[in-house]
Amino acid sequence: MGMFDDFKFNLNLVKDLIDEDQLAILKTRDKKYFYGQTKDLDCVMSFYEISRKRLYQHNTDTFDDMFESVNFEPKDRLETDKEFVKITNYIDVYDYVENEKGSHYFNFKLHFIDGKLNSINLSDYDFTSGEEIDKRLKELENKLKNSNKGFKNKIKQKLAKAAYGVYRFFSY
Repeated sequence: MGMFDDFKFNLNLVKDLIDEDQLAILKTRDKKYFYGQTKDLDCVMSFYEISRKRLYQHNTDTFDDMFESVNFEPKDRLETDKEFVKITNYIDVYDYVENEKGSHYFNFKLHFIDGKLNSINLSDYDFTSGEEIDKRLKELENKLKNSNKGFKNKIKQKLAKAAYGVYRFFSY
């Protein structure tokens, strides 16, 4: 995992790239905007927005006050000043949208030249049904249960307990 940046752009930018069903799925989260994440910028929980086909970074610090509860929701970090970001780069912006049918993964590739949006494409879309998700979770659960069985695992557990005992002996 690791850190990332939040991203927002108007759904009008992608309505010609996706079919009506996909657009309806995206609109379940927000009627007007796509909110996603990217690891192609500074990766310090910044918030970026495309407005009038230009890239802006909101001047906000998620960690303003260490005594305040931290709000990571992108929608709640919009009431700040923003500044134009003059970059030339490709940026992948992605997110999962869950609904009653399953999980939908959207990945948009945005191309900026001097901070202006040059092109946008749907680079990846994947759907995983709820039944498939349940099946994968069950397989993972069984794999974890089975990994704790067997002769090798018993030896590992005994060695770990012995090492911990030695550590405790020398730490006091």
